[in-house]
Amino acid sequence: MRTVEEPLHSDVAENALVLSTRETNFYRRDVRTACPVVCDPFIAKFLRPHQRDGLKFMFECVMGLRASAHTNKAHTGCLLAHEMGLGKTLQVIALVWTLLKQSPFKRGCPTCRRVVICVPASLVGNWAAEFKKWLGPERIDPKVVEGGDKDAQKSFEEFALSSQRRYNVLITSYETLTAKSEALARANIDLLVCDEAHRLKNASQTTKGAMALSSLKCHRRVLLTGTPVQNDLDELWGVMDFACPGLMGDLSSFKTIYATPIEKAGERGAKEDVVRIGNARRDEVSKLIGPFIHSRKADEINASLLPPKTEYVVFIRLTETQRALYVEQLKAKSMQAMLGRIGKTDDAISPLSAIQTLQKLCNAAALASEAHRDDPIETSSKLCVLRSMFRALPSDERIVIVSGFTTTLDLIALLCEGEKLKYDRLQGSTPPKDRTAIVRKFNTTGRILLLSTKAGGVGLNLVGANRLVLVDSSWNPAHDLQAQARIWREGQTKKCTIYRLLSTGTIEERMFQRQELKGSLARTLGFKSTSTASNGGGSSSTFTQAELRDLFSLVKDTKCDTADRIAAQPGDTPKHWCDDASLTTTDVLLLNVARDELITFVAELPSAESDTTIVCEDDGDEFSNDCPSESDGE
Repeated sequence: MRTVEEPLHSDVAENALVLSTRETNFYRRDVRTACPVVCDPFIAKFLRPHQRDGLKFMFECVMGLRASAHTNKAHTGCLLAHEMGLGKTLQVIALVWTLLKQSPFKRGCPTCRRVVICVPASLVGNWAAEFKKWLGPERIDPKVVEGGDKDAQKSFEEFALSSQRRYNVLITSYETLTAKSEALARANIDLLVCDEAHRLKNASQTTKGAMALSSLKCHRRVLLTGTPVQNDLDELWGVMDFACPGLMGDLSSFKTIYATPIEKAGERGAKEDVVRIGNARRDEVSKLIGPFIHSRKADEINASLLPPKTEYVVFIRLTETQRALYVEQLKAKSMQAMLGRIGKTDDAISPLSAIQTLQKLCNAAALASEAHRDDPIETSSKLCVLRSMFRALPSDERIVIVSGFTTTLDLIALLCEGEKLKYDRLQGSTPPKDRTAIVRKFNTTGRILLLSTKAGGVGLNLVGANRLVLVDSSWNPAHDLQAQARIWREGQTKKCTIYRLLSTGTIEERMFQRQELKGSLARTLGFKSTSTASNGGGSSSTFTQAELRDLFSLVKDTKCDTADRIAAQPGDTPKHWCDDASLTTTDVLLLNVARDELITFVAELPSAESDTTIVCEDDGDEFSNDCPSESDGE
């Protein structure tokens, strides 16, 4: 009589998380040694329903149980596209622990012996801490390698030795792996995990980082990102081709057959046949990538699991100094030439540069004029608003202040010092070795954290804070959403409040109105829109001359240009764009700000923002324009 191999953990226990059974159809599996794989109950008990589903999905993918709908070819990579704050790290830790200890082919044998986890530099310490938190140092001791010095080279070489058995998991940064990849290229890696995988969106995969990762001998690849599509479908191809090489064909064919028709279908005024073809191609792409992408939305999951979250869009009038400088900038010859109102000038300015100049001016007059460096606070409406917020912040709460400009963070630091408030600061230039300590300190004893938009978009856990202010908005709404998710995520115990500051009638309102353009591509493939207001289609990289003129303007006689534009559209205006929340709010910070009469309008967004179309005039020639990125040394 044949002996039946029993699983390492009971597959019939209550709430057992069974990943495969004896009947699961693995390629070339000997039924005589086949063994069920069951997630260790020590960690399975912490997994929520969506995390259990995510773990099963990743296991099936890396074990070759899922195949292309077109070719029926199995792939061993996948993309876990759960939005920020849904516990992707815990799911991966559960997967890694399972593969290190169990195999469906034979009891007592591991599926993987070496696992490499590649993450942004700011998250190396966080990943190591998460392994310790969920498994304990007695179960697993990951090798953590930071920096690109000789020690990193030696650590990689030691990990790569076929004879070494102490370390099964290597956690390192993209930068370190890129610099020292040749040391790992000789090793047989059984599983590669890439966090914040939208870094791999470069379609050509010719960047040093992508080439370094591709050089590793590993066919099992798990990619993690909450924002797989940020700009265009080429990015989706880049990410998925790395996870599942060949799944979507070559880039040129993908663009011709899928990307171009889909994007044309989303353009304003697209003909019925164009829309029909684009929708059909979109459905084909969804079927193609569907087996290898697991997507979950934070609002749907967290609404029932976390304390409530309130989001305010706070419209603020410019100070008289800012307004005068703003008008002066708009009337400048370089600006007028860019807008086509006069001929070209010697001091020509690009749209990107002009956008950033006006953004910084909306933050503070001191950032646009040397004459106001001596009085940066009083000549900035946003800094005055922040001062009122700081003064009203309850003593048992913490707040995160986010800006895309380090010069703006400099002024906010100056404000904190003037108010005798202690603060922590984290930005792109912060050394990786210091970041974990800064986060830990803030979450336990901190009060105010100054955070750059880009640094805030890479998985930081800031649940010690329950309030967050977006001082300025990124042109890419995914960056803002990632920053917001730092506080409203797994582990949060307090009600959270998000404040987005916008200067009334300025370019900031225009950017806010257009952010839905970035989300339209994501929505076509079933991902959550990465924005809060709809724009009605089109490409964010192309503007008509009329749209440029609309973007670079100042609406003077309005409390909220966004609300005015929405009200002018056919149909009912959403209630939150009709009612000024500043008149009814009980939020202690907003109540204190309202006393200074700097607020012109406050919209309290519903938990799931409705699609509201804001239409801009279109009567000119198209102007090609790439999205500006946050700067000032980031």
